[in-house]
Amino acid sequence: MALKATISLRQKQRLAVTQQMQQSVAILGMSNTQLTEFLREEQTENPLLDLTEPQIASLSHGSKQSPVDIIADTLAERETLIAGMVRQLNAVVAPTTTRKAAEIIISNLNSHGFLDEPLDGLAKANKLPIADMEKALDLVQSFEPPGVGARSFMENIELQLRNNGVWSNDFEKLLQHLSYKRSHSSGLAAKLKMSERHINEMISAIRSLSFRPSDILEDDTAFQTIPDVLFQTTPKGEISVSLNEQAFPRLQPESAYLEGSLTHEKDVKEYLNARLQRVKWLRRALEKRAATILRISIAISEIQIGFFKTGPLAMKPLTRAEIATKLEIHESTVSRAIANKFFTCDTGTFPMQYLFSPAVTLANGHTISTTVIRARIRRFIDAESPKHILSDIKIAEMLNQEGIVVARRTIAKYRGDMNVPTSSIRRIQKRNK
Repeated sequence: MALKATISLRQKQRLAVTQQMQQSVAILGMSNTQLTEFLREEQTENPLLDLTEPQIASLSHGSKQSPVDIIADTLAERETLIAGMVRQLNAVVAPTTTRKAAEIIISNLNSHGFLDEPLDGLAKANKLPIADMEKALDLVQSFEPPGVGARSFMENIELQLRNNGVWSNDFEKLLQHLSYKRSHSSGLAAKLKMSERHINEMISAIRSLSFRPSDILEDDTAFQTIPDVLFQTTPKGEISVSLNEQAFPRLQPESAYLEGSLTHEKDVKEYLNARLQRVKWLRRALEKRAATILRISIAISEIQIGFFKTGPLAMKPLTRAEIATKLEIHESTVSRAIANKFFTCDTGTFPMQYLFSPAVTLANGHTISTTVIRARIRRFIDAESPKHILSDIKIAEMLNQEGIVVARRTIAKYRGDMNVPTSSIRRIQKRNK
């Protein structure tokens, strides 16, 4: 069969994605910090771009300040670490007494993340049972950065090793004997009856850790979580949704250049006009980004009204596809709009993704959010007795009695997601107190 070349015409439709369309999509998915950096780069190339950067300001709910609020307001150099602790404390479900004790512990952390004050002294000074302080310390020590809340260098190392999942009896023995010829692994190996290679591996693991919890923070903004969206409960019990305008960068044309452009030569006028059109497009892109975030946030508030009023136990199952269908937009638009964004409400400050969770079907056919299951697991563990630590199987049985059928491995996964140690570790921790 002979081959020959032919020429034919074919007509088809294709969506051409322009550079501006690509940038508009990218801008929607940026955090305000990333967006500000992007606009700074634009500013270096565009003399007409006048950038107003976000104003970093703390937000609080209610008129009464806790010890944490007071410390965060008055000690600027500790604001990032304290803010990170407060954010994480607000994200967990804990008894009121434990939460109060945790606030006291957080407000007494030094600038390196260590707790210098003895627990019994804090308990006595604040008229709280020592058991509540101990439970609160366990909670604080489960937060990021690993090692925070440690009362000594050794405890800091232990907490970090536990966080890395490598803590063992061998590490415990090594830490107890680090002062014994610690520069000679052979001496430690003989003393501890371990191989020299194993000793060197453990010492290498310890050397890779941070000697102070605060050293893990790479920069001053590591823990600064500035909310993009504000969900507030009105006196009538309704949920008001608004953008935190101070957190959004803003643009306006530089008036000095615009006035001067009237007398410039033709090539200069063309250059300035091109730069002006770029500023106008960027402003429209920012306005569209803000409008999209607000529109999606309002739609979420209509579904998750129970969460905003009462907390995580009232969270409903929700997917990005449901919001996309409700607003008649693409699911990827929802994903980009909530990516790298945070919100604040009466319960605390959270990532926008927190409002989305898959559904689990109950025995009665109803569905429940996985966030609710996590909250119930946390509540069971917070209430457990030191003499009766709950295993994952026991927690699964307790949930099963409530009609929530969850496998043991699922409990283990959810517990790990919340940085809650295993029952054996919790038993050892409470036995040593």
